[in-house]
Amino acid sequence: MYVILALGNRWNSPRCYPPLRDNKGSIYEGGHREPFLVRWPGKIKPGSRSEQIVSITDVFATCAEIIGRSLPKDAAEDSVSFLNCLLGKQVGPFRVASVQQSGKKSFALRKGKWKLIDHGDGRHELFDLEADLGETLDLHGKQPEVARELTGLLQSYLDRGRSTPGPALPLSHKVFLGEVRYMKK
Repeated sequence: MYVILALGNRWNSPRCYPPLRDNKGSIYEGGHREPFLVRWPGKIKPGSRSEQIVSITDVFATCAEIIGRSLPKDAAEDSVSFLNCLLGKQVGPFRVASVQQSGKKSFALRKGKWKLIDHGDGRHELFDLEADLGETLDLHGKQPEVARELTGLLQSYLDRGRSTPGPALPLSHKVFLGEVRYMKK
């Protein structure tokens, strides 16, 4: 038997938890970063750790792979299996990038150490989370190549309605990215 535990990030607490910036509902790390624990005796080494970026939506593809099933192309559109990570067989990242959305219609794209925030109003921020987990130093103007690459990748995900291979989804389709209709003119 295996157990997956994703701890919520203080839904009713206005407190911030340094070094993370902000709290629940925010596009910053304090609004999205939370512990993710898995126990699977005989499969996962006790006490092992991973720095992989996992989204709760990834549980769908992972569980499907564990039971030998495939997800329908229009289900869990942004889910990527992290089974190889759990089993210690994955060395590098298991996905290209991860997207988050805040309740304020802001999007963030995480790729490696970089995090791009698109506030949906023309403002953008770029952070190096390895050097600045508290998201205090905006590098958007100092790293234009990285900013362009991540902005293009985020826009491609929004245009397709998904971050994984498969058919593009209609704009009216709700995905973990939220309703992206407001992004279109």
